[in-house]
Amino acid sequence: MYHQEQPKDSRTVSSRKALPPPKFRVGDRVRWFRVPTQDFGVVADCFYGSEGSVQAEGWHYLIRLDSRSPSFSHCKEDYGFEDDLELVEAGEVDAAQ
Repeated sequence: MYHQEQPKDSRTVSSRKALPPPKFRVGDRVRWFRVPTQDFGVVADCFYGSEGSVQAEGWHYLIRLDSRSPSFSHCKEDYGFEDDLELVEAGEVDAAQ
């Protein structure tokens, strides 16, 4: 049986706020636009990280890199913060190659 200890006073109760909706969905093609390599791939998963677990609070995404992405030879998956990613339009990456 799981037992949850009751808080000793109201200051220890964390406020629950509604999470903003994620900007990207599983299956979306994205790229990092704030870094020179501009790696790209497909969103495989996402989670909301708070300041207690990550340096930036917000949505974080697991990205499976495309085989044509600059870092693919040494990195198959990476995590990206929502503010560092943007959608890749169909054919956009192919035109840049």
